[in-house]
Amino acid sequence: RALRSLSSQANQLRPATAGGRRAWKREAIEAMGLTLSEFREEMKLVGHKPFRADQIWKWIYQKGEYNVKNMTNIASRDHDSLSERFRLHPDIIPHPFVSE
Repeated sequence: RALRSLSSQANQLRPATAGGRRAWKREAIEAMGLTLSEFREEMKLVGHKPFRADQIWKWIYQKGEYNVKNMTNIASRDHDSLSERFRLHPDIIPHPFVSE
């Protein structure tokens, strides 16, 4: 069930303008809410090898790095496509709520 919803998320399109022409761009996939196996599956769906998910997973959860361009074991040719297809950084609440 979860993978089915992820696949539909990967296929959602939104209008975007590129060079003054209307184009269609896919929504970025929220990687932070995925399990590692779901992340591997999403990598396959967008044309990357599943082991790439393991590499990014280690950078995020072991090293605290969210920017693909700083991940030294990720090929530079993949930086832009991964950054466009996956949202890797967590949501940050600018002003945390404090209970009094």
